[in-house]
Amino acid sequence: EALVPAHFAPHEAARARALLGRYVDYRVALGALQLPADLGDPRALRDTVEARRRVREQHFMPDEYQALFGADDDFDRYSLARLEIERNTALTPAQRQAALEDNERSLGETQRAQRAQTVAQLQVASQTAALEARGASDQERFAERSAQYGAPAAQQLAQPTLGAVLDPSPTRQAQPGQA
Repeated sequence: EALVPAHFAPHEAARARALLGRYVDYRVALGALQLPADLGDPRALRDTVEARRRVREQHFMPDEYQALFGADDDFDRYSLARLEIERNTALTPAQRQAALEDNERSLGETQRAQRAQTVAQLQVASQTAALEARGASDQERFAERSAQYGAPAAQQLAQPTLGAVLDPSPTRQAQPGQA
């Protein structure tokens, strides 16, 4: 609260303090919510998300709610729908893929870009783990990464991280210019 005068004009300071107070109250109320026993149960997750939404609505004005949580709500809806689609045994693989693609289009452009970046990072991590597990050579790594991501990306992935430079103890470490 001491920062409010430094960041807000006097006529905005009272609203900022009130918002801060409501946010603290919201966080306390949020702590009282119970997480579902099975985090893989779409119905239980949906109930928890709905309970969180109600708590938010109790503490914030509609414009504040939208500014603070609008993007989160959109992504929650997307994530829950994805989970339900993936777990729906009545769908054929083609129907499941079409439903997942439709759901992906429900995200805004910014969220799709963020999700694509996260998925790409997870794919690289997964590929790296698989390469490590089978003891792939630097040449194999570079070839696979070039095929999947292109030579410039494979070259970048071949660069040692700062952590590897500072701590050379790992048994295998990529050298600059190698995969």
